Amino acid sequence: MATVTKYDVLSPDKFSISFDEVWDTPEEAKEALKKWIGRYKQQGYYSTSNRERIPLDELETRCEIIPIEVDECPGCVEGCEHCIQK
Repeated sequence: MATVTKYDVLSPDKFSISFDEVWDTPEEAKEALKKWIGRYKQQGYYSTSNRERIPLDELETRCEIIPIEVDECPGCVEGCEHCIQK
């Protein structure tokens, strides 16, 4: 099966910021990162697994957008949005 390049966003802890989503472009991944950072606005910082507090104005630079190869249409089922777009 063919693969396509998608983009994932890693937190400072090197975990994906999403359990079930990757993005088609680096720009989409950056938008998702900005929304994810917004979840910490009330708290005012991001706390790593090592208990480091990262101020929100530094958080974007501490995350990483990475390319990943995924199957072109993983787990295809009827009505799959990947297939509908073809």
